[in-house]
Amino acid sequence: MIKGSKHSAEAKQKMGIARKKYFSDPINKKKTNEAHKKYYETHDGPNKGKPMLEKAKQKLRDRKVSVETKRKLSRSGKKYFETHDNPRKGKHHTAKSKRKLSESMKKFFETHEAPNKGGKRTAESRKNMSKAQKKYFKTHDAYNKGVPMTEEQKHKLRVPCTAEAKRKLSIAMKGKKHSEETKQRLSELHKHKWLDISYREKKFATNPFFNHHREHPTSIELFTQAKMIHLGIYDYVPEFRIPNTKGGYYFADFLIFPNLIIECDGIHWHNLEGAPERDAIRQRDIESQGWQVIRFTETEIHANLQGVGDKIIEIYNQQLVGAN
Repeated sequence: MIKGSKHSAEAKQKMGIARKKYFSDPINKKKTNEAHKKYYETHDGPNKGKPMLEKAKQKLRDRKVSVETKRKLSRSGKKYFETHDNPRKGKHHTAKSKRKLSESMKKFFETHEAPNKGGKRTAESRKNMSKAQKKYFKTHDAYNKGVPMTEEQKHKLRVPCTAEAKRKLSIAMKGKKHSEETKQRLSELHKHKWLDISYREKKFATNPFFNHHREHPTSIELFTQAKMIHLGIYDYVPEFRIPNTKGGYYFADFLIFPNLIIECDGIHWHNLEGAPERDAIRQRDIESQGWQVIRFTETEIHANLQGVGDKIIEIYNQQLVGAN
């Protein structure tokens, strides 16, 4: 063959077919691998120590691997690591190496899009990843276990999510439900936290929901409160806190001394699924502590505020007579 000449496309195709046919036989494949290993024990590769040309780098970047080839590579890797240890097992990158990798990745993604951008993992893929992580952490500790958070990390957690981040989280969680096991774990964790009095006090002091609810009563609470004042009832406390059997607190809408609890039930929240059952449990718990509870629905308060006032004053007077 004359130096500098090139194979025609037809010749390349024939050679490729012949090569595939030859390497389809495992014996030929094994012989070739052994010959290569033997050769490179005494010889250096032709490109050893030479930097890769930009043209070659670009060719590698532009090359697209088919799904079938990816699958074969994955199988081959799994099979290899069944009998071999990963050469980097137990090793860690140095700070300098991490910085170089980070800079390299940033530079790459300035001109390239992530291959999985906009893509979604299948349900099966997510399930497999979850199983693999659970299996790993049964025998391994998390890398940061027992390591206190830095001030920078704490600050990041304190910074509220942006509207865009909240929107993305909402989309990501749409339609997803916790498993019964996860719900149970979260419930136990929450109960354990609320047993700590200092934690509860901190939540009540800083949680915007509690502050908002106490500072901005609902319209039906305002109507009821105005009616009590009109009837001459001044010894009451709004949003009265009552301990519950689980170690937390209930917030009663009003306490009228000596021990009358008034609850104003809005149509929306108290008609949700399971709400009547929760209200019944809550009322039994409060009454078991010696409080007398009367409830008024939003419809009653709007339609017959006078009747609501009459009932409150009647029971209030009965309690005063009983106390004397």
